[in-house]
Parts: sequence; C-alpha cells; structure tokens
Amino acid sequence: MANTKDRGDAVREAFERRPLYTIEKGEAFRVGLETGGAVLWSMKTIAGKLGIAVRTLERLRAEGRFPEPDFRLNAKIIRWCPETVQAWLERARELAAER
Repeated sequence: MANTKDRGDAVREAFERRPLYTIEKGEAFRVGLETGGAVLWSMKTIAGKLGIAVRTLERLRAEGRFPEPDFRLNAKIIRWCPETVQAWLERARELAAER
C-alpha cells in the first residue's frame, strides 16, 4: 500500500512542477514523462471496471467508503491510480469474507 501512496505523491509533485497531461478517450488520464507515464483512472473508468453506476461510486465517496483521489486538477477532474482502486477492492473483499 505504501507504493500506492508514493505513486500518488509522485503524480502530484510532477503536476506541481510541470502540469503536462493528455486525456485519452475520456477514460484514462496519462500523466507526463516525469511520472513515467502513469495512467490514472476516472470515476467513469472505475465504475465501468467495477460494473456499477457512476452515481453509486459518487455515493461511496460521499459516505467515505471509497478512497480519496490520488490526483485532483480541479473540482471536476479527479483521478485514481489503478493500484489505489485495487487495494481498496482487495480490502473490501477481505471485510466481506470476515462477515
């Protein structure tokens, strides 16, 4: 999990130094060369991969049941590292198995 946070920090630091980015097909957000071209996921991408509605994901965030974004350009452009989402999903599975 430390790697996930470190990668998110690297992404934020890269944008503070030099805000270069491109949006690919409205789905993934690719960060500039400083971060090694890390791919970040949008809410739409995450919802599609989880098979849930974007609104459901928004509700999970509002309830504090989904991790904070790894990158925030402004109020509307927020993204997560795939590793952050995977760690959250694994933890959710562990909690479900305990019940």
